[in-house]
Amino acid sequence: MQLKVEKTNTKVYFTDIFTSSLLAQCCKKKFAKVIILTDENVSRLYKDKILSYFNIYNIQIHIIQIPAGEGSKTREVKMSIEDQMFQLGCGRDTLMLAFGGGVITDLAGFVAATFCRGVPAIYIPTTLLAMVDASLGGKTGVNTIFGKNTIGTFTEPQAVFMDMHFIFTLTDFDYWGAVAEIIKHALIHDINYFQKIEDNF
Repeated sequence: MQLKVEKTNTKVYFTDIFTSSLLAQCCKKKFAKVIILTDENVSRLYKDKILSYFNIYNIQIHIIQIPAGEGSKTREVKMSIEDQMFQLGCGRDTLMLAFGGGVITDLAGFVAATFCRGVPAIYIPTTLLAMVDASLGGKTGVNTIFGKNTIGTFTEPQAVFMDMHFIFTLTDFDYWGAVAEIIKHALIHDINYFQKIEDNF
């Protein structure tokens, strides 16, 4: 199922990414290199599956893995990612694929916005919070000693792939934190949506 996000050019697809050819089709278009940015937690759970998936479609990928958590959202980590991309011979014909939670989509989006003055990005959010917040709206950035998300851009990804299977790997804490965000959005923007949440909770 495809959904158009209001006021953006981002296409959102609801699919099982490991059984659908849709992601492969998006990656195969015109890119010489596909870089997958992920963290150690997501890599531990899905690295073999993602490698197998792209191997089926004969798409060469390079995985850049960073430590999990908010501590990785720094200028230093961004620079390290960019250096690794240069070492891999990446240029403007590179696709940045973010595979993880909000930290990964924020970082990957920021790198994509600035690397070679901008390369395309696709997001595969693996947390509910990233699905309902970080992967939409084009917000990217890193933290500094002066505050959260103090350096970044507003750059939309080309596409976002939502796979509901990822939700089953979340802790209760992460799941309910995201539900609180969903309720907040509904209260701010759409009372009918809030009523729907309440009726179907």
